[in-house]
Amino acid sequence: MRVREFVVIGVYLLGLSTHALAVPSQISIQGRLTDAGGVPVSPGPTSIGFRIYDAQFLGTQLWPPGMGFESQTIDIGTGGLWSGSIGKDIPLNDSVFADSVRWLEISVGMTILPRTRLVTGPYAYRVATVDGATGGTITGKVSIGPGHVNTGADCFVAGNANQVINDYATVGGGHLNSSTGGAATVAGGQQNSATAFASTVAGGAGNYATGIYSTAGGGFFNNSDADWAVVSGGNMNRASGLSASVGGGGYNKARGSHSTVGGGGGINPGDSNSAIGDYSTIGGGSENLASGWSSTVGGGVSNSAGSHYATVPGGFENVASGSFSLAAGCRAQAIHNSSFVWSSGDINSSVFGSSADNQFLVRAPAGVGIGTNTPTTATSGQVLHVHNPDGPSALRLGDGSADGNQWEMQSTVIGSVGTLNISNITALTNPLQITGDGDVNVLGNICAVNFACPSDGRLKEGIHTLENALECVESLRGVRYNWNDSTNAGRRLFNQEQIGLVAQEVQDVVPQAVHELSDGYLAVDYARLVPLLIEGMKEQQRQIEELRAELRQSRK
Repeated sequence: MRVREFVVIGVYLLGLSTHALAVPSQISIQGRLTDAGGVPVSPGPTSIGFRIYDAQFLGTQLWPPGMGFESQTIDIGTGGLWSGSIGKDIPLNDSVFADSVRWLEISVGMTILPRTRLVTGPYAYRVATVDGATGGTITGKVSIGPGHVNTGADCFVAGNANQVINDYATVGGGHLNSSTGGAATVAGGQQNSATAFASTVAGGAGNYATGIYSTAGGGFFNNSDADWAVVSGGNMNRASGLSASVGGGGYNKARGSHSTVGGGGGINPGDSNSAIGDYSTIGGGSENLASGWSSTVGGGVSNSAGSHYATVPGGFENVASGSFSLAAGCRAQAIHNSSFVWSSGDINSSVFGSSADNQFLVRAPAGVGIGTNTPTTATSGQVLHVHNPDGPSALRLGDGSADGNQWEMQSTVIGSVGTLNISNITALTNPLQITGDGDVNVLGNICAVNFACPSDGRLKEGIHTLENALECVESLRGVRYNWNDSTNAGRRLFNQEQIGLVAQEVQDVVPQAVHELSDGYLAVDYARLVPLLIEGMKEQQRQIEELRAELRQSRK
């Protein structure tokens, strides 16, 4: 047999003056006894001898006096483990440790083992027993520190006055913590409690994890009391819905299943955010409520998403209570299904809300810009400003089909004058143009039940009857004609034969009936020729009456 492993455990520090510290009369020693193949010897009494030298090889034997051993009969335990005391029968003295270098020689029967140096600190390869645990592995529960309650199997508790009750529970440290659920854990902190199976409190103070697999990460007075619920931190937060989560903040509540409150809240219960609907979410802010299924409030203050899939991105006192609705800005209310309401303003603004399902409403006193960040109008007031710096700005209307029912209004330039063009998208026609000089150019027919021009006498002054009207009419020339191709491009002038007047000829006779358009071409206002025709006919009728009178006189 041979000793394969052993340790020496002592309390004396070598190298100190013998006058400063007395040498202990005994030193504890432990070891493990095996045969030559490393197999532990059978339990039972065995004779083991000890002596101390001043060198690893040869040298002078310092203890016991003479050349013998201090021989002891030691009971070998399970696994070959044993323990004893050097100096049990022959006490140690100061002269043995007059120098810091000392070597222990051990003999087992007739076998003398290599010497081992005695060092200043005790050490051990393996402990023999710790409160009943054997073999170098602690197989029972562990309590480190005072005042603990440890009643579960395979539990661990450290710190001060903590308790672990159920099997596999753990309290890693801290004070007055309680881990009462099976496999529950309190990592530390003070007055924390993990009461459900596999629940966890990471730290902080006064936190509770009472749901299965629930977690309270830290902070203080947080409560994770539903299965798989999580409160990451903050204070006075509560996750009471299945798999609900509160990221932090204060006085926040995640009550719906799978609901989430990211943070925010405040220092008072009234400041809290509350996610009540299943799968609802509140990102942060204060005094927000998400009560609809899969509803969302991103943040802000005093916002509410009260129906399924409703959304409030943020802002102040916005309400999205219609299904699939969205309210944003300040005091916007999307209270109808699939409604979208944006409201500009401040906390003193009036409520701006939807009035029917499927509405898209915007309140923006300074204007709405598309393609521009400076929506403006020539007059004060609200404006929708559509701007495209690379081409015409357009507004398209229609039913989405390609059968001629789509129309587009374009802001473009014809010649050098800004023009509003109203076009048929499918046929690429331009039946109506309103130019910047005030002209309305209809390049097609106008059909109306009534067409009137302003003519009230109260609007006129300097009224005189037309003179020489018949002469003017006789100076006009009615013609037949066709529009030529070179000037017809883009104007949709009819190609069939026309009848009318030539503007330049009319301009020489009746300039009041001719207008120059924005592109430089002339146009005739045929309605202005009617007064000439009336007065011309009257002149002609007078001439006829005069001729009749002369004829009657000549017959007498």
